[in-house]
Amino acid sequence: MRRAWLAAIIAAAAAADGATNAPGGTPRRATDAPATSHVGRDWLPADEYSSLHPDASKLDPRERMTLELNRSVALIRPRNSVADTAELVRAMLLTSSGRTPPVFVLGGKFFAPPTFDSEKEYGLIRLLASVQRLRGISMPNVAVVIITNSMGGGDARKGGFFPTLVIAKKRGYERQAGLLIPNPYFSRKHVGIGELEAWRYNEKKIHESAAEKPLEKRARRAFWRGECRTRAPSNCGLKHGDRTPCASPNGTCADHLDDGNRARLLGASLSVARSDLFDVKCNIMEPPRNFSCIRDEAYAAELAAARDAIFNTSNPKALHKSLDKKWVFESHYTRYKYVLNFPGRTHGSYSRNLNHLWATKAVVLLWQAPIVEWYYPYLRPGVTHLVV
Repeated sequence: MRRAWLAAIIAAAAAADGATNAPGGTPRRATDAPATSHVGRDWLPADEYSSLHPDASKLDPRERMTLELNRSVALIRPRNSVADTAELVRAMLLTSSGRTPPVFVLGGKFFAPPTFDSEKEYGLIRLLASVQRLRGISMPNVAVVIITNSMGGGDARKGGFFPTLVIAKKRGYERQAGLLIPNPYFSRKHVGIGELEAWRYNEKKIHESAAEKPLEKRARRAFWRGECRTRAPSNCGLKHGDRTPCASPNGTCADHLDDGNRARLLGASLSVARSDLFDVKCNIMEPPRNFSCIRDEAYAAELAAARDAIFNTSNPKALHKSLDKKWVFESHYTRYKYVLNFPGRTHGSYSRNLNHLWATKAVVLLWQAPIVEWYYPYLRPGVTHLVV
């Protein structure tokens, strides 16, 4: 059971002095893993990367990232003439849906249709503008499709894709098409997400906070905060604003949409079982409660046990141990020796929470999943982070 193993690894590491460093620092081995076990170091993205690029082990991080970008570019059919390129742009304009509209950079200016207007999409525009401004460059003329959802591109095996940018791939490098780019969630909303200047400022504040708290003096608990809010279409009044009646008292099962929320439910239940080792709490506690669509019976049973532990009517303190409605600023994370990252709430893909964890200088614990982001070729399990 994953919950039992995670509790064991934190308990085994309680007296350890090892640390991990984030991207941009000098890697040090994560000595907080049990010395007699390789658990915590096997990581699906790293395994897949090694199978795709078996000769990349001696390359530096930038070369490793470039290698994967070039592999993704090779999936796009090349355009060898002006007429061929014009036909591509015409096809993009005619066939792209409102959810994946084509966007253009012409003469350093960004052009997009009116449907490209969400907070995340504006953030990506600011990100591009920040790159041009800070680097003093003008981006080349490009025509691309930008998929801003957390799922990533389509099935890479089908081929014939438009040039596509994605901010994550839920199923891994090879199965999904698209070139990985940063997500824009690294600055405060009042500043404007995507602003690299704001990112630099925020990271500086977290680094300063981390410098004041040496790792050996921090709380020896694993910390996490975030939403636990099911994606089930009907949850029988268990979800805020949902008053739709249904047959099961535990609502409905949302299949893959709740992958992230199920992981978060397991994590929150750890605080109920071992609050001395875990400070893992949801600021919204509306997790999935129906697991009838889970084919793995052992996993379904573990989820049910986590649900029952939190919503235990005979122990009213259980819910209190897994719920914290207060907003916690990133600088607060530096009080802890370990920081957890779970898959995202919306689709169980990337989580914006991870953007800030690397700067805390804590031991980063990544939930085992095939999800990849743009900088993952840099990461080395057992060095930059541990896997749970």
